[in-house]
Amino acid sequence: ADLRIGTTNTSFSNTRVGFDFAGVVPGGAGVPSSGNVFYLKNFGATTLSIKVSIATAPSNLNNIDLGKVFMNFTRVDTGYTQSLSIKSMVDGYASGGVSLGDTITGGTIAQYSVKVSMSADAFIGASANISGIDLQFSGTGV
Repeated sequence: ADLRIGTTNTSFSNTRVGFDFAGVVPGGAGVPSSGNVFYLKNFGATTLSIKVSIATAPSNLNNIDLGKVFMNFTRVDTGYTQSLSIKSMVDGYASGGVSLGDTITGGTIAQYSVKVSMSADAFIGASANISGIDLQFSGTGV
């Protein structure tokens, strides 16, 4: 399997610097409203089932309930959506990741957008910060 990521549909690598998600409000809509766009390309010939994980728990000094903070993924060309909690992706790392519920056929580029949201009861207070979220995408042949 050879799955790579890009922030454009012309340049892919094994790693990419990510996005900032500012202004996430407990119980509010996902941000940013238009989503941050990224691309996954399957450089192999076999269709890949996509998984996502977070290897190391992010910095969470304000004790936000990470089971109630969600990365909301949308595949742009199909409209498929999946919402995964940060906690589920951290917990899923040891087993190879959490299924994104999507596949990418060989030689195909898939465009996604991602937003962050949190449940109304994920955090109570004036402000909080979560940092150091390092998403890892992987593909398993199907």
